[in-house]
Amino acid sequence: MPKQTFYNLNFEKQQKIFSAALSLFSNLRYDQISIDKIVFEAGIPKGSFYQYFSGKDDLFKYIFKDIGKVTTEKLLEKIEKSIEVDFIALIMELLNFSQSMLAENPELLLLKKRFLEECPQSVKNQILSEFQDETDLVYSTLLQKCIEQKIVSQYINLELSSKLLSLISLNIEKFSSPSTTDFNQLTIDLLSVVYNGLKP
Repeated sequence: MPKQTFYNLNFEKQQKIFSAALSLFSNLRYDQISIDKIVFEAGIPKGSFYQYFSGKDDLFKYIFKDIGKVTTEKLLEKIEKSIEVDFIALIMELLNFSQSMLAENPELLLLKKRFLEECPQSVKNQILSEFQDETDLVYSTLLQKCIEQKIVSQYINLELSSKLLSLISLNIEKFSSPSTTDFNQLTIDLLSVVYNGLKP
């Protein structure tokens, strides 16, 4: 994560570095991006970069942390305002909302694709761990609302249930098969198993 010297920069300079990095990581393969390219795009000295970040991986993780923070805030706000009382429909509404946020910014779509296909596994694991903490918070808040509306049992293990929903949403591709074409339906099917259980 960024060093304190990065947070000491004014907002405009932070955003300039963030935007330059987002553009590079979205449009080039991960292994094609060097510190030299980053500092050139950001318009900062190479020495300054190392005052802000420990390296390329550190900057890449920061981009995802920042995006995750903004997304989480918007999702929590949407849960608070939602009047939907159907468990699966409410989760699908949130997932579709997240997808619409990506669709509004083509660079984020490209970044997600490169993250899934090209990011070193060690860096990917660290980012997914950070994302799971944010996603756990979203699902915990959602489940608490469902409990209040009496559409989910008040006796569930809230922490465990939140983590389970997080794992499904963050790893939906792993549940697919070569014949999968509708990921929305796949998600609904998985959520139905969680919600309805396996009992007859």
